[in-house]
Amino acid sequence: MDYTEFGFVRAAAVAPVVSLADPGANARTHIEHLRGLESEGVCLALFPELSVTGYSCEDLFFNRDLLNASREALARIAEACTALTAVVGVPWQLDDGRLLNCAAVLAHGRLIGLVPKI
Repeated sequence: MDYTEFGFVRAAAVAPVVSLADPGANARTHIEHLRGLESEGVCLALFPELSVTGYSCEDLFFNRDLLNASREALARIAEACTALTAVVGVPWQLDDGRLLNCAAVLAHGRLIGLVPKI
């Protein structure tokens, strides 16, 4: 049954197996989950904090290669978000060098916005 006509959405909290410091592998895992959730009628998928990289990367979060791979992985996951909205955890470095732990909101095949952890 489609409950959206009553103002409800089907949300899913996802706990994927994360490959530490491997955004490409994590993007594939996220996309697999998203495809399955779409078939179940999920409108909103919520992934854990820093799920694109893994939480315990420590000094690697400042590594340019990891940050670039994270952005590429985020773009791939966003492309898979055509029928639902996803919130994914990702590190994000600002132009001034500050590193943020962000929740990325993905929908309509693109990055909608970033919400930094405070």
